[in-house]
Order: sequence, then structure tokens, then C-alpha cells
Amino acid sequence: MIAVVKNLVEYRELMTVLAWKNVTLRYKQAYLGIAWAVVKPLILMLIFTLVKSFVGIDSGNIPYPLLTFAALMPGFSFKNLHRRSKQCSGQCQPDQKIYFPREIFPITAVVTKLVELGINFIILAGLMIWFKYIPSMYILWVPFIILYTILAALSIAFAGAAINVYYRDMGTACPYCFPFSCMPLR
Repeated sequence: MIAVVKNLVEYRELMTVLAWKNVTLRYKQAYLGIAWAVVKPLILMLIFTLVKSFVGIDSGNIPYPLLTFAALMPGFSFKNLHRRSKQCSGQCQPDQKIYFPREIFPITAVVTKLVELGINFIILAGLMIWFKYIPSMYILWVPFIILYTILAALSIAFAGAAINVYYRDMGTACPYCFPFSCMPLR
């Protein structure tokens, strides 16, 4: 385990370059570009707020759009982290003549998605300012929740990537095993 961590520290520049490439390529050919990282969560929040007006869910003293956005962030982050990092196992085959740790691909995918999570936190801070909501002491749990989400997604991604290398049926069976985590990327 120590050798793996030491190896990853040695190849941190490669992880940085791959993560930057993933971030730039993800939004480069889209018309709205990086704005999709802002628009997508806001649309989901608006849909849930609209549904709340029909169903009548009580949110206490917290504004419902703020509650919805804060509740959706960890779930969708886990889904995106897990889905994206497990799909990176197919990238290992063209580079078999050059040595580097194969764990770099799932970790790079996680770092890429953490950029979107950072954008979501900026949106959440903006919503808190808009609704004049002051967070309680429970905000101290946020780093632990993020760390737990990353570790859970990486553990499932490493297992899924390892299985996907030998059994390509994993990609096909994935929607049936984990229906909410393996939806199409676009």
C-alpha cells in the first residue's frame, strides 16, 4: 500500500496533466462550455422545487431550493465520480509499453469531477447568500462527507475497473447492477 501511494506521488504531474485535459475536453466542444456545470444542477433544483409545489413537502425553516440543492450535491457527485472513474479502465490498453500506475486513470477522473463539485459549492454559497441563510455548526461535517463520497466512489470504481478489464460484460451489466450510477455520460 505504501508503494502504491509513493508511486502515485511520483506521477502526480501526469495526474495533473490528465485531469486538466479531461476538464478542458469535457466542455470544449459544447456551445455553453463550462456553463453546463452551472446550468445542469440549477435545472435539477428548479425541477425539484416545481415538484415540491405540487406535492407539498415541508422543509422547515430552510428554503426548499437551498435544501434541494444541498441534498442533491453528494448523491450526484457520487454517481458522477463512480460512473466516470470506472469507465476509465479501457484507457489502459494502448499504453502497455510505458510503465505508470494504472490507478491514475480512475483518480484523474475523480479529480476532474471534483472541479464540478467545487463549482457546485460556489453555487450553493451563492444560494445561501441569496436566501440569507447562515449555516449551522453542521457545516463542519462537509469535508468528511466529501472525503467519504470520494473514497466510496473510488473503491467501487477500482473494483469495477478491475472487473471490466477481464470481463467486458461489466459495462453492459452495470446499468442493471447499479441503475442510478451508470447512466450515459452525455
